[in-house]
Amino acid sequence: MRQTCGYKGPLPYWDFAETAASGLTNSVVFDGSEYSLSGNGVASGNAPIALGPSLVVPHGSGGGCITSGPFKDWVQTLGYIDPLFLISGQPLPANAYNYNASCITRDLNQYVANTWTNLTDVLNTVASPDAASLEYNLNGVIGGSSLGIHSAGHFTIGGFMDSIHVSSSLIRF
Repeated sequence: MRQTCGYKGPLPYWDFAETAASGLTNSVVFDGSEYSLSGNGVASGNAPIALGPSLVVPHGSGGGCITSGPFKDWVQTLGYIDPLFLISGQPLPANAYNYNASCITRDLNQYVANTWTNLTDVLNTVASPDAASLEYNLNGVIGGSSLGIHSAGHFTIGGFMDSIHVSSSLIRF
């Protein structure tokens, strides 16, 4: 960023707790402006997301294609693969890495932000007394009842971020 854009500021980061408190759609991170991470996706009214037998979260306020901001014309190239494959023990589908172009989707989820990325959770993670507590506070329990702040960051954004391919398959057209 310093070489390409002449950026002179500190290391940029997303302040989970601030956006949880101020509201995702009110944040300059997700407001769809030129320097944001783009806006929400088109509302799709999706059903709740089952992340395991004891964890179900509602979909957020979007769910469809991003229509504003710098990522609105970008394309994801790998298809959706449910994160439950990570805990199921099943092999990935045969088409897991096939080219499957589609728009980038976003499903901003205030419930997830308020529940797992609020200031209390961030401070508890920073103050974790040992490695086991730090691991739990960061990542929760896959298939369990907590996302942890890292996993919740993915589900706060929603859309393709909850696929096992995450965001590594983006190209610009």
